[in-house]
Amino acid sequence: MLVYSPGKSFQFDQEKKYVFLVTLKCMAEYLYPRPVMTILSKGKPLERAITDMRMDSWGMYTVETTALVHDDDVTSPWEEFVCVLSLPLANYTSNRTTVYYPGKCLNIIKYRCR
Repeated sequence: MLVYSPGKSFQFDQEKKYVFLVTLKCMAEYLYPRPVMTILSKGKPLERAITDMRMDSWGMYTVETTALVHDDDVTSPWEEFVCVLSLPLANYTSNRTTVYYPGKCLNIIKYRCR
């Protein structure tokens, strides 16, 4: 029998620092066993995504995947991105979705502008 932890927090945010560029950031904490995290666009993984994983002294994992998306890469008025978190050994999968609207910064929930 495998004991697993799906985590205490799992969030997917976007941060726009420049008019033409957005940072997608997906993060989950207190996971076990070793997780896999991927950001998808149109069902395909973003090639430029970077994943950072840490394990604490109790063997619990924190994982964060970050991707930069340029407005020129978004070919429609908006694009949906999905962060998929899985614990393969536990046969567990969960996801979060965010929608990005290229162009000027809008102040909406889960969308931070600087």
